[in-house]
Amino acid sequence: MIRVATLDDVEILVKYNILLAKEAKNINLIKESVKSGAISVLKEKFKGTYYIYEIDKEPIGFTYVTPFWNAAYNKDWWLINNIYLENKYRTKKAINNFFNYLYNLGKDLNIGGIKLFTTDAIISPVYVDNNIWTENIDLKLYEVIFTHFGQI
Repeated sequence: MIRVATLDDVEILVKYNILLAKEAKNINLIKESVKSGAISVLKEKFKGTYYIYEIDKEPIGFTYVTPFWNAAYNKDWWLINNIYLENKYRTKKAINNFFNYLYNLGKDLNIGGIKLFTTDAIISPVYVDNNIWTENIDLKLYEVIFTHFGQI
């Protein structure tokens, strides 16, 4: 099940953000700073939304989505910033569950589209051999467009 994170999820969001930074960029984040940032997002909805992925009511991962205005389409869009799944759950099925959930939610909410930066390895920012995010990697932009407002 995928659900919107609440303030009750702060500790798991802190844990996953710290693991994500360490694994993806070899950065050690300060727990108190990460916690403050997560609380800020949860309290100030304009900053974005965290989603928690659970199996049997136990968290196995999260994603963070930031809204932004796309003037060309006259609609809000989403940018998928982070996805983190615990190692044993990093499967194509789990990744697709996240994207299908966001895709369907975005369509239901009538947003303009969703953007995701990724590599060719898999269409998600899930970590391959623990170093997908390096300065030398070629990132590609993938997007899905829900609206064609203003197109000829």
